[in-house]
Amino acid sequence: MLFRSDGNVTITTTTDNVNVNTAVSSTSGEIRITAADSVVIDNTVTTTGDAWVNAQVGNITRNLATDVITADNLTLTAGNTIGAVGTPLMIDAETLAATTSTVNAGDIVITEADGVALNAVNADNGASDLSLVSTTGSITDANGESGRAACRER
Repeated sequence: MLFRSDGNVTITTTTDNVNVNTAVSSTSGEIRITAADSVVIDNTVTTTGDAWVNAQVGNITRNLATDVITADNLTLTAGNTIGAVGTPLMIDAETLAATTSTVNAGDIVITEADGVALNAVNADNGASDLSLVSTTGSITDANGESGRAACRER
């Protein structure tokens, strides 16, 4: 099954989790996925436009390595964690903003397909871990710096 649109796609629940278990695609529109609790990426989410995934109090996770979020600009916001050690969230984006905001350990664990520019990445707890891996490209910050310069504490 495929959920496809030439325009914008919005998937929202105000009381529970969102489990994306069918491919979601927009040729050039925005994709917005919002859950009151957690979001599980269990298929592909693809647009040449922008995408937002928001798990208000829970986690953003995936099941299979082929469950990839593809977007030009990708914004991830979770009340708890984004990805996990051993099952990182798989993305293919030009720019990335990722934030966890929790009093718990709000780790961010992401694997990027081909390089990404970081807009803002913030694990909002001093005990949180951040792991961002690019399989074939570079990771740069908003100033175009890569390597240590892009990853320094600000």
